Amino acid sequence: MDVRPPELDLIGLRAALRQYFAKIAQATGIRIDFSHNLGKRCLQGPSATILFRVAQEAVTNAVKHSQAKTVKVSLTVGKDELRFVIRDYGKGFNAELSKKANGAGMGIISLREMVSAASGLFTIDSKPGKGARILVRLPIGNDMVVFPETANAKQVVRSGRGARLPLQ
Repeated sequence: MDVRPPELDLIGLRAALRQYFAKIAQATGIRIDFSHNLGKRCLQGPSATILFRVAQEAVTNAVKHSQAKTVKVSLTVGKDELRFVIRDYGKGFNAELSKKANGAGMGIISLREMVSAASGLFTIDSKPGKGARILVRLPIGNDMVVFPETANAKQVVRSGRGARLPLQ
């Protein structure tokens, strides 16, 4: 259920990510800053699943391996593509190893394959002591839905620091 939560279909990617980030922040104390330019649009379907899985893997790696205290996540909708960036400010690693099947964890390999199957681009930049940055670029498909202005307007989740985060 956590690999592909039903919230993706119910409330879309933005709200599902906010809920996931709030849960991780509360459990670990890590700060996760999330920004987007979705406006009234909602991302659902295969692209939402792929980006949610990328977020899960990247945040899990930041918590388990990088000793990061802060992670920044941004989702940008451009004219022809979705751009998803996750940046941690932890200890980093040798990114060249992640490009080889025998040097990367199965999570990174499967993410690369999922993004590639969706005609997207997946890159990792990292150096020891410099944190890590994952970039995913996906072509815009039929995954975008426009909600009426009032949809989800009153729903909120709590972050690990007690702040209220609107789902919109």
